[in-house]
Amino acid sequence: MRKYDLLPSIEEISIDEKITKSQQQTNPILDEVAATLVEAPMPPRVKQSHEEDDHPTAPVQSTPNMNSSFLRKIKILQKSSTETVVHANTFGSFQNYMHITRPIEKETIEKLEFIKTCTTPQLMFICGSVGDGKSHLLAYLKQNRPELLEGFYIHNDATESYSRTKSAEETLEQILQPFADGMSPTKHMIVAINIGKLHNFYIRQAEANRFNALRQYIDSLQIFETEAEKTTKTTLNYFHAVDFSKVKYYRIDQSGVSSPFYLEALYKITAPHPANEIYNAWKQDLDNGIHTIVHENFEMLMNKQVQKRVFEKLVQTIIRNKMIVSTRSFYNFIFDIIVPSSVLINPNRTGFSIQNTLPNLLFESIDRSDVLLSMTELDPLNSKGMLEDEIITNIFIHADVFTYVKELLNNEEKLMFEKVMKYAIAKGFYKEIAKYIIRSKELLEDEQSDSIYSKFIQYIYSYYKGEYEALEELFIIIEQVLFKWKGSPRDNFIYVSNEAQKDYRLAVPVDLEPKVDEDVFDSMDSDFIEASEYFLTLGFNEYLFELDLRLFEFLILVKNGYCPNLTEINQAIQFEEFYNKLVREAEEKENRFLLVHLQSNAHFEVTKPKSKFTKNKYEVRKV
Repeated sequence: MRKYDLLPSIEEISIDEKITKSQQQTNPILDEVAATLVEAPMPPRVKQSHEEDDHPTAPVQSTPNMNSSFLRKIKILQKSSTETVVHANTFGSFQNYMHITRPIEKETIEKLEFIKTCTTPQLMFICGSVGDGKSHLLAYLKQNRPELLEGFYIHNDATESYSRTKSAEETLEQILQPFADGMSPTKHMIVAINIGKLHNFYIRQAEANRFNALRQYIDSLQIFETEAEKTTKTTLNYFHAVDFSKVKYYRIDQSGVSSPFYLEALYKITAPHPANEIYNAWKQDLDNGIHTIVHENFEMLMNKQVQKRVFEKLVQTIIRNKMIVSTRSFYNFIFDIIVPSSVLINPNRTGFSIQNTLPNLLFESIDRSDVLLSMTELDPLNSKGMLEDEIITNIFIHADVFTYVKELLNNEEKLMFEKVMKYAIAKGFYKEIAKYIIRSKELLEDEQSDSIYSKFIQYIYSYYKGEYEALEELFIIIEQVLFKWKGSPRDNFIYVSNEAQKDYRLAVPVDLEPKVDEDVFDSMDSDFIEASEYFLTLGFNEYLFELDLRLFEFLILVKNGYCPNLTEINQAIQFEEFYNKLVREAEEKENRFLLVHLQSNAHFEVTKPKSKFTKNKYEVRKV
């Protein structure tokens, strides 16, 4: 079980039992709805094994998919594609269209312009992680700013092939030899490299006591340190570096979370722009009568509200799981929620089934990537509520399910995935319909401003902005949790331990004064923060703890009455240690305690005697 992964999930019985009962009944409109599924004649072909029409929730197959220009073109978003947007060896018109200007590009150009003015040969590292856009930026500059790279020797560690007789470290050692101790390089050099490989090179040279000047520069970068420890100097002597690992993909402002990169990338993928080869291929297929679930998923992603909510869900899972989603991983994520695995495996399939719709691919594709595995934690089916129960019940009893679904999704004209939905209704697959509707509503409606996630984001902004009044609510929540964590026998007292099996429990009085990390609190000098930390540090008295989203979700459960068990308390180790520090402080400072007899609920006040001449260590009286 993941740390703090303690939120209750939806009870399967709430759906499954109702569905079982409903599917035993007959629906008088099924025959009428089923009649709408008559399709145009299909080109003759041999039926493939395991076709979607063999699936219980799939309608009859449409036009074969094998000649789909759209499916071929959208694969450029796939991580494994040799033509992927991010690390293309060549830079075509589509890569140029997909290019998004970021601050790291400006920093790179400024350093290159400076190096061009230097008469002594310079070495520049372009560092980062796999798939973060290093190679893409180099290809973009070669195509659009070739004068910047004139006179440079360029080594792209991600695309260069190594000698069969040499390791990556040996190859890099040979490449960098002109900048070794005592050598005299003859031209400027650019090395694009992943931080892990640079670290391996560094260790190898440290053991051999070579490249001392270069290693001193790498030390000054602190590139192998955590984000909090970095005080980077990106230029020293004739060495330079730009670090893609510092790139922030989203930011937090007063209105919540935004991301110029993610949102612009989504727009570029779906925009009806002459240079957008993905959209053009989609339109060409439809004009040629090629229509699959992949085309319908893409059409849903064109919806600006859906784009906004997909982005919000992505950032939420990044913050919740402290993930790093590179540019390449982001594009692959978009590909995975458009193209079902079954269609990817067999392009002859049209993929028409309710399971293959975008809302279900977003929340059910646990085996396709770590991002989508984490996304399942945000599945609205995990949050059972009155609205979900009402939707499930009404689907089973409504006389016109199709009209009801259209009303639920606020679509009076055209229902998304209409063909698939009509087929599911005709067959009585109400469980799948209910899941699809609940997930679709999650994408078509705005996030509630009072949701736990939205509140947490507001607190992060207020913390960095130095807004004490806005954080008052958060401190009240934490104080309430403190008195519920192991229980409280009376006001201002908390139990020392969770030993409910004993006859007596000891409680100590606590006097709480809100506390923040003064180095970080009120440190935002603009209207937004470039998000890099996924927590805020606060507490009471002199004791602080790190509050992240998972812990905050769990503390809200406790505040609302959930009683954590010993295992859950140990998992929330940050808060448990904070609690114990407050208890120890009270034990050292206070001279009175409370002893509670659990069976009778009798309370006894235990005090340290004021007289120095008594032999008793404590005085006890019933209160």
